[in-house]
Amino acid sequence: MKHEPKVNKTCKHCGHTFTVLACIARNKPCKCCSESCRLKARAGKIVYCVQCNNPVFRQPNELKHRNTYGPFCSHKCYGKWRSENIKGEVCSWWKGGKVVYYQGSWARQRRLAKHRDKFTCQICGKQFPPNSRHLDVHHKIAYQLFPSHNEAHELINLVSLCRPCHNTIHQFSSGPRPT
Repeated sequence: MKHEPKVNKTCKHCGHTFTVLACIARNKPCKCCSESCRLKARAGKIVYCVQCNNPVFRQPNELKHRNTYGPFCSHKCYGKWRSENIKGEVCSWWKGGKVVYYQGSWARQRRLAKHRDKFTCQICGKQFPPNSRHLDVHHKIAYQLFPSHNEAHELINLVSLCRPCHNTIHQFSSGPRPT
């Protein structure tokens, strides 16, 4: 087995001399001795996570486009911050202060709608086992618009949807409507 020759390089950021395989140096320009030097050498700046205050490196274009809610170091920090700060009237899904309690015939009608739709999402066609928690039942006309819960829960107003399709329906009020 032939050993690949090594090449000495000088770090663009700190000036330290480091060694890389010649084949790597040919295919990929190695300008920095480590990942931390590579990040420091890039144009950009260190900012701090809005949730946990950890330092985060960001490119200028990332700073320009993500200034609405501030930088985050991870999806976990963003999710935690969002759950604490984006609720009620600030949330894009806010429909008013009325709390929805599914009562009366809801459990039975939900089960009947899933059976009628053969445990299949009526938008994407994905099938689910009968006891799946990932198949939701959606009100075509919002529950809050009916004078009584029994009217809202009539089978003609219910449709079975998988979670992604159900979320899409609620996220985009003018989005696709199942028939």
